[in-house]
Amino acid sequence: MSPKKEETNDVVQYLVPELERIGISRTKCKIDVTTEKSGHKRGDIWISLKNQTDPDFETNIVGLIEAKHRKTTNKTPSAQVQNRLFLL
Repeated sequence: MSPKKEETNDVVQYLVPELERIGISRTKCKIDVTTEKSGHKRGDIWISLKNQTDPDFETNIVGLIEAKHRKTTNKTPSAQVQNRLFLL
């Protein structure tokens, strides 16, 4: 399995349940997708104040989580951080 596919699986299996545990519903998240604003750049988890099916989801995005696969071989300081939350 490719590292990107493993990363997506880890996000769904491990990170999404943690978000739900702290009160961020999966219905308010989009996983491993691009948005109109991001263009061709994919985000691991986009978090919005609106549900994923709401047409205003993108205009109400409040956070982006970029995750790195736990088996990453890149040892740069930024790669050592497992998950990053960007508040928009």
